[in-house]
Amino acid sequence: MNRLGLALCLLAALLSSCHEQGNPIANPIANTIAKEQAIQIAWETLGPYTSSHNLSNWQTIETSTVRGDSLPEVFQKPLNLYCFGGKTPVAEDIRPNATYWYILMEPLPATQPPEITPLSPTAPPRIPEPFVRQAYLLIDASDGRVAALRLNCVVY
Repeated sequence: MNRLGLALCLLAALLSSCHEQGNPIANPIANTIAKEQAIQIAWETLGPYTSSHNLSNWQTIETSTVRGDSLPEVFQKPLNLYCFGGKTPVAEDIRPNATYWYILMEPLPATQPPEITPLSPTAPPRIPEPFVRQAYLLIDASDGRVAALRLNCVVY
């Protein structure tokens, strides 16, 4: 085997060892919180701002990972509204190279047509959400810290 062949074999062996599951170089999400954990953290943060205080009255519309330098537009401008439950926390500094879970949650409608959801006498009633229409959250994927919360509220 010549030197070039030996060098290629060593390079292939090195690259394959870096590709192991759980290696933070090969899989940057491996040492982060799971999607389900991020949704639970999001709900724990959102719950006090809702009228129902019940996760079953809410739905998760979108969950994805984003980098701090490519955030959805809703996080690119300051927003701090008064909603049910008090003043929302101000967003922390978003690190450009950090990975975040982006979570969008919306309340379920209080009623749905019977052809979509059959009526059940034993199902708990849905409590309408008159104030918060959408909640946008950024959860730090490395430690579960809530980096930002934006609420789309109805103001009467």
